Amino acid sequence: MSQITNLDELFAALRAGDVELSADLPVFAPEWENPEGVWSWDETRAIVGTCADDLEILERSEIDW
Repeated sequence: MSQITNLDELFAALRAGDVELSADLPVFAPEWENPEGVWSWDETRAIVGTCADDLEILERSEIDW
């Protein structure tokens, strides 16, 4: 994985297929009791989805499942 420094770069790399979706993705904020389907996060947003094809970035406050 190249030097990814923020959530937007990680999201772009995932969508482009440059990074595989896995439980070992970097996070950009302290640990968070994240719900299932959340792959990475920063202070205010998270990458969510069931697979690489349906990933999106949501505000953490919107995630309540």
